[in-house]
Amino acid sequence: MSADYIYVDVNALIAETIKNLQQQKKSTILIKKDNKLAGIITEQDIVRKVTFISDSGKKVSDFMTSPVIFVYEDDLLFHAVGKMRKNNLRHLPVINMNSEVVGIIYADKALAAELGAVTQEIDKMTFDEYDERGLIQIKKQQVHLAARLLDEKISSNDISYLLSFLNNV
Repeated sequence: MSADYIYVDVNALIAETIKNLQQQKKSTILIKKDNKLAGIITEQDIVRKVTFISDSGKKVSDFMTSPVIFVYEDDLLFHAVGKMRKNNLRHLPVINMNSEVVGIIYADKALAAELGAVTQEIDKMTFDEYDERGLIQIKKQQVHLAARLLDEKISSNDISYLLSFLNNV
């Protein structure tokens, strides 16, 4: 999780906010209303929704995605990664129990930094599931992955969740 993000008020002007995004070399803007997460704007949103708008007086609220998909700060990382994959997200805000933003998770960094070894195990499951030998290899890799996660003190419920998720991908 990164605590390095742009957080602007819902009434901020879009042109000013995009300039800020470019200057800080970020790819996401979190939008707040009354110090609570109200929306999110990504580079993709800017390309799709904002690029051809000439009215620089528009507010970020005119372009933000809301409601925002998020995770809580005590959620496990693979839950966050699963949520990102399921919803095709590259940025996922992290909030505390008071609904205050405490950080943001970037998919590429999360996978590289925290799940490198697990991702390699998952990548080994790319056998042909329609071939009997391939299916056997996938099941062996799942057992190996489960054992590795148990060694890392991940709960059996969370391991079950991950394996179910992988079986449905």
